[in-house]
Amino acid sequence: MQQPQATNGPNVTRIEGLDEPGLEPYRNQKDAWLRVQTDGGTGLGGLFLAEGELVARELFASKFTVRSVLITPTRLLGMQDAIEALPAGTPVYLAERSVAESIVGFDMHRGILALGERGEAPSLEAVAADAKCLLVLEGLSNHDNIGSLYRTTSPAIAS
Repeated sequence: MQQPQATNGPNVTRIEGLDEPGLEPYRNQKDAWLRVQTDGGTGLGGLFLAEGELVARELFASKFTVRSVLITPTRLLGMQDAIEALPAGTPVYLAERSVAESIVGFDMHRGILALGERGEAPSLEAVAADAKCLLVLEGLSNHDNIGSLYRTTSPAIAS
């Protein structure tokens, strides 16, 4: 592992091996494990992973805190603007695709995973206040199901 580059933005660290302590969330992407991770014992929220350029950019522009980023050099070329705009000190782990795939355990063809903090969940009252339609999904284990649920509820939302 090389030392982080000195910048006013994020701390970019080139990862050569698998021993970097900050990589643990990328090794264990199970949502149940990520949800119970907290920062400093605050008990707030836990963590989540955003995969791919579009989803990572949405995370970077959102209210959520970006804990760290794992990115390949190829993807970094197309996302340099977004990476440089991250808050100072944000860890950015730069790894060749083969190293990144060894860390995460799957084909990382999208080239980026970003770790976000969930933060405190809004109350049911706050969520429902302006909702035209409310769909509660508890314990969802397959994201493919969301598309069919959305298509089923779309007529209710449109009216």
